[in-house]
Amino acid sequence: MPLAIIPTDLQSTAKLLHQFDATALGEGDLTAGANTLAVMALAIANIAPPGSCLMDGKDGTRVPVGMGMLVSGALSCDIVSDRVLTILQSRQNHLYGHSHPVSC
Repeated sequence: MPLAIIPTDLQSTAKLLHQFDATALGEGDLTAGANTLAVMALAIANIAPPGSCLMDGKDGTRVPVGMGMLVSGALSCDIVSDRVLTILQSRQNHLYGHSHPVSC
């Protein structure tokens, strides 16, 4: 059965994009703003210290944690780089520069 977007989903999405002013976030482009908002949410959800990993309790296998993103469109890429990744990198460097994380 194919997934269908029902009107309340569209209304909820429109409300979310309006609440975070996605059009302004995308410098006038709603799609770029929605992409930037999605990357912001992913970045916050996936913050982990460098060297973090998950460990299998049975055999001790370690798997590095992290995420990958693919953003298309020149405007989206520029905004994501400027407003999300550069800021996140700066804050992580500052935070972890003052701590002593244990590597996996």
